[in-house]
Amino acid sequence: KIVSEEYDYDYILGRTYIHKQDFGISVSTHKRTFVVGAPHADYGNQGETDLRETYDTDGVYNAGLGKGKVFAFYSAPSTQVIKVRGSSALYAGTFKLSLSHRNTTDETGELDFNAQDASVE
Repeated sequence: KIVSEEYDYDYILGRTYIHKQDFGISVSTHKRTFVVGAPHADYGNQGETDLRETYDTDGVYNAGLGKGKVFAFYSAPSTQVIKVRGSSALYAGTFKLSLSHRNTTDETGELDFNAQDASVE
C-alpha cells in the first residue's frame, strides 16, 4: 500500500486503523515532474503522526469536511561529465567531440582548444 509521508494510524485493541487519505487517487505527470493527489490528506488529525495512539484520532468527517493536498515530486536530470585528455598540451587549434550510442553517432562542431563547458553544451 502506498501512503503519503504524512499518513497516520492508530492501534486500537490490537487492530491497526489507517486514517483514510486516498493518496494516489489522482496522478499527473509533465516532463520530469509528477503530482499525486490525496483529497483527504489534511483531515484535522487529532493525534501525533510519530506516535501510535490507542484511541481514535482520525479528526473531522473526511469526506465532508476534510481538505486535500497535492504532493509534487521532481526528478532531476542526470549529468554526464566528459574529460578530454591528450598526449600533449594543446596551445592552439580546434577539435571535435563524437559520441556513438545505440547505432547513432552525434558530433559537435569545431571547438577551440580552450573551449569552456558552455560552448560544448
